[in-house]
Amino acid sequence: MHIRKPTIILLGLVMLGSLVTFVPGAHAQQQGNLNVVLPPTDEKVKPLQGIMTMTGTYTVTYTQDAAASQVAGIPVKLTITKTPPWASAVVSPATDVVPTTPGATPGASVTTSPKQFSIAITATQDAPAFTPDTIEVTIQTSGGAGTTALSGKATAQVTADYFSVIDVNIPQSIQVARPQQAISFPVTITNLGNANTKVSFAIGDHDPGLIVQQPVPVVLQSKQTGGTTPAQTVQLQIQTPYKNGYMNSVGGVSYKITSAYALDPKLTGDSSAVSVVVTTKGFYVPGFELPLALALVGATALVTRRLRK
Repeated sequence: MHIRKPTIILLGLVMLGSLVTFVPGAHAQQQGNLNVVLPPTDEKVKPLQGIMTMTGTYTVTYTQDAAASQVAGIPVKLTITKTPPWASAVVSPATDVVPTTPGATPGASVTTSPKQFSIAITATQDAPAFTPDTIEVTIQTSGGAGTTALSGKATAQVTADYFSVIDVNIPQSIQVARPQQAISFPVTITNLGNANTKVSFAIGDHDPGLIVQQPVPVVLQSKQTGGTTPAQTVQLQIQTPYKNGYMNSVGGVSYKITSAYALDPKLTGDSSAVSVVVTTKGFYVPGFELPLALALVGATALVTRRLRK
C-alpha cells in the first residue's frame, strides 16, 4: 500500500506528541527549592585551642508529582565550599536523606521539616584576631527517580579570638660585677600571638642587697595583623650591693613576664619567668672607683714614708 508523504508527517507528529505527553519536561524537573539557614554567632574560634561549632538547618520544597516515586526520600550532599585561609571546617553530616511525603495530593508543593547540620571550625596560629571572614556551606539534592536536582547555600561570618604566645630569650643570665655597679641583662621578647600585645614585667624574689629597677611595659606588634616589629629588647637593670672592704657575694633576681591584648588588658595571654644571677666581687671605697682608690692609697703611703724621713 502506498502511503502519501503528508500522512507520514502526520503520523510522526502524533507519535512525538505521545512522547511529550509521557516524558516529564525540563520545566517540571526544575521545580522546587532548597533553603539553607546558617545563623550568625558571637562565639569566636580560638586559634590552636579547640573547635568552634556552628549549627544550621535546611528545608527542601518539591512538587509531589516529581517526588512521588522516591518513597525512601531524597538524597542530600553537604559540602563546605569556602573557608578563611587560616581555618579548617568540617560539616556533619556530609550526606543525608530527606523524607518525602507519600500520599500527598499530586502536583502539591511540599516543604520538608527542617533538617539540622553542624560545622566544626578550627583555626591556625595565622588567624588575625577580631578580623571577620566568611564560611560557606552548599547543600545539593541529587536528581533521579523523578526528583528534582536542587542546590542551596548559606554564608556566615567567622572570627578568630585573641591568643598570645610570647617568646623570651635572655642570652646572658649570669654576670660578675664590682660593688655598687649598674649592670643590665638584655632580654628579647617576641610576640607570636595574633594581635598587638602589651608585655609587662613584675619583680619577684631577689637578694635584698641588690637594687632592682622596674622595667617599663612594651607593646609588641603582631605579624598576623600586618605588624612589622613583633620583637623588642628590654634591659633588666640592677645595681650591685656594697659595703666597706672586700665583697664576694652572689644574689639573684626573678621576673614574671605577662602579656595581654594591647587594647583590652582584661584579655590576658601568655606568661613566662626568667631569673638572673649577679656575683658581686671586689673592693668598695665610698665615693671612688676602685683603681682611683688604690692609687690614692699608694700615694698616701709614699708621702707618709717621705715625711718620716
